[in-house]
Amino acid sequence: MSVGLRVVRGPDWNLGNKDQGEGHVGTVVKDNGNETFQVVWDMGEQTTCRGGKDGKSDLIILDNAPAGVKHLSVACEECGKGTIIGIRWQCNSCNDVSLCTPCYMTDKHEVSHTFKRIDKPHASSVNVPKRAGSKKIKAAGIFPGATVMRGTDWEYSTQDGGNGQKGKVEDVRNFGSVAGGRNAVRVRWDKTGEANVYRVGCKGKVDLKCVSEGSGTYYYKDHLPVLGKSGSSGSPNASPRSPVGRGAGGDTLLQIGDKCVVDMPEEALKECIGEVGTIKGFVGDSAIEVQYDDRSYQFYAGAVSKVYPIRVGDVVRVGKDEKKAILLQKNHGGWNADMKQALGLVGKVVKIDSDGDVAVAFGNNAWVFNPALLTPAPGETPNQLSGEVDFSKSTSEDPREELGDNLGRLMAHLLLLGALERQTIGPEQMVVAAAKGDLEAVQMCIRRNKDLVNCTFKDITPLIIACHEGNENIVKVLLQNGANINGTNEKGTTALLAALSGKEESIAILLVKNKANVNVSDANNRTPAHAAAYTGLCSALKVVLEAGGNPNRQDDDGDTPLHDAIEKRNDRAAAIILSHPRLDLTITNKKGFTPLILAAFKGHDFAAERIVGKAPDLVNFQNKDNHCALHVAAVNNHQEIASMLVLKGKAKLDLRNNNGMTACHLAAYEGHADLVKILVENGANFEIKDGDGDTVFHCAMRIKQNEGGLFLQLVGLTINNRQLENEKFKIVIMLLDKGANYNAKNNRGATPLQVCPSERLKNAVVEAIKKRQRTPQQQAASNMAEAMNELFQELLSLPCAVCKENVANVRFLPCKHKITCRACCFRVNRCPMCRQPIAERIDPQGRRLVPEPCQVQ
Repeated sequence: MSVGLRVVRGPDWNLGNKDQGEGHVGTVVKDNGNETFQVVWDMGEQTTCRGGKDGKSDLIILDNAPAGVKHLSVACEECGKGTIIGIRWQCNSCNDVSLCTPCYMTDKHEVSHTFKRIDKPHASSVNVPKRAGSKKIKAAGIFPGATVMRGTDWEYSTQDGGNGQKGKVEDVRNFGSVAGGRNAVRVRWDKTGEANVYRVGCKGKVDLKCVSEGSGTYYYKDHLPVLGKSGSSGSPNASPRSPVGRGAGGDTLLQIGDKCVVDMPEEALKECIGEVGTIKGFVGDSAIEVQYDDRSYQFYAGAVSKVYPIRVGDVVRVGKDEKKAILLQKNHGGWNADMKQALGLVGKVVKIDSDGDVAVAFGNNAWVFNPALLTPAPGETPNQLSGEVDFSKSTSEDPREELGDNLGRLMAHLLLLGALERQTIGPEQMVVAAAKGDLEAVQMCIRRNKDLVNCTFKDITPLIIACHEGNENIVKVLLQNGANINGTNEKGTTALLAALSGKEESIAILLVKNKANVNVSDANNRTPAHAAAYTGLCSALKVVLEAGGNPNRQDDDGDTPLHDAIEKRNDRAAAIILSHPRLDLTITNKKGFTPLILAAFKGHDFAAERIVGKAPDLVNFQNKDNHCALHVAAVNNHQEIASMLVLKGKAKLDLRNNNGMTACHLAAYEGHADLVKILVENGANFEIKDGDGDTVFHCAMRIKQNEGGLFLQLVGLTINNRQLENEKFKIVIMLLDKGANYNAKNNRGATPLQVCPSERLKNAVVEAIKKRQRTPQQQAASNMAEAMNELFQELLSLPCAVCKENVANVRFLPCKHKITCRACCFRVNRCPMCRQPIAERIDPQGRRLVPEPCQVQ
């Protein structure tokens, strides 16, 4: 996870002033694989830096949040954010106190306390010195106030007003919905006055460079991890853990670096199931950390299967488990009943496509498989399957994947044909030659019979299969000899759709430039714009739309190209479509999702914010179920989107769905305490009753059946009812503090306490209510007890809790505790006894103390 790291010069720096001086920040853009890294510095220079090579390291990691590091459910004590992104700093003196990097570096919490540094979840901790007395260095580079211009990875056309134009950095933020954080900045351009968000570390990309630097926070150089040094908890050279097994065979043991897949069925895991990841490490004896591109997850070891390295020509055996095969084949060649005959058989690998899917031949028959279903079978004889494959049958449940799956399956079959060895020259020979990339054979077919450029075999043309397989030289020859660029098969497939399905972007652009129809649609009504948005071919998408592609066409599911871009969380594709002047953002798909509601559902922050900026009147749009974007964000606990909808979009907080529930009802029912807080603090009415007469208090007291147990175990969160009850209790306390009516009755005459199925939660809430029901006499007695306690503290001379030498004689307000001396009272920001923030410090004479100015000149 080194790509995206924000770094500064380290202990073995020997590159002079390439970084523009101590404290200037850069971004790791590439891991060279030989213990060196490519770094783009904010001031524009690019260098190769050592990260462990020959025992030397040129770099210190300033922030690993842009690389995707998150400590789930670990809150920062100071800023209150529920998940710490980047390095976690844990206090050695105080129980359960952790800080995020911004709070640690800005001296939040007691600077006299020692901390341990935890570079990533489950890594071993490293003790660091006290901040008091440690050397601080000011960070400089692309920070608020910096003047910037387009940089190394700029891809936003003239959004800045043109090459050489300058802008001011307004803030540091997250780039859309990608895994990392603090990986982008917002820039307002001098020429246009427009502000947009650009990558600084996101997926290792740097869109900007400094003209004049901005000032970041100070950092403690000696407290930060060194990139590549052994012993550093975030080091890429961390000691490997013992392998974890899930089978009897030794080769099935999982080891760091192995390719693997998740192969257990679960709806919430659909983005990981069957997708090949890389094992990054082991957590305990039964959990595994798996890396997928720009993000990583932890899974129960029993849910992960090893993926073996496979090459063309290898002999392999297909797994026997039909249920697992059906699961893993989704988006990897698809599945139909005819494939069942290949399960458990031995075949020969004839092709591996760009996605890693493997074509396996069984005699004259072939199928495309997810590599996770295959195990090496060297020395065994491949089985022979008889019969003709029916290519009219679809193997894909998802229409967005159908074209690619069908063409991949056909390609596997064509590779088996030795058609050119026959005496005749016809459609079979031409299509097979185009599929295999045999230019000489294609040219021979054309010389014999030029009409073959538009022939069909197995319902496919030479041009369509050549485009799908990326055989650009053959595509050009076919076009030069009169191939119909817009020719289709029975399923409506054209050469352009085939190229986009095969992720052959340069060929797709070539076809558009040669006047390919950009508004053609296949049997599922999917257009080139749909295909380009879904596959993430952004340059092709831009070309298709500029050539007249319709951004508002709906496929059979009602999805537009923008729906597809949001579904895949592709920020750039979404940005391209959102810039189209004729875009209709009110279109609803068959699930009732507008693009904004879908973005709220998927947690696609980037698209949601852009849509609200472009069409703020759609914020309160309600679909057929009367759900709006805020409802959907609330149910799914997408806090950033909810905050944006409320603050920027001015969302109506009390809109009701068909069940009469508001966003606050929904968030409370799901147990999303932080989201309820966002809504309540911005004025949501928590006394509104839904269709059943329930208030938000009722919803907070209801405990729904946990439907995500398997998923939560797989990803290592293991949220159980007790944790859910704790979240519910937080909501209840918040509501009580706001004066919520805990005796409100619903349509069945039940109060919130009466609808609660959990005795533990109910008892805790009853106790909380009792504390708020003291009589005046009880309150007076309590006040007297507090007064006696204060008097006792006045009479008792306690030692200072910090230095342990002087008498504690300074009182903290508002908590009124007296536990430090005058010399130490400014060394703490929170009361060491009750953890409350200190507003004022009062000496024995009742005078307010202020810090003494430094006398050193």
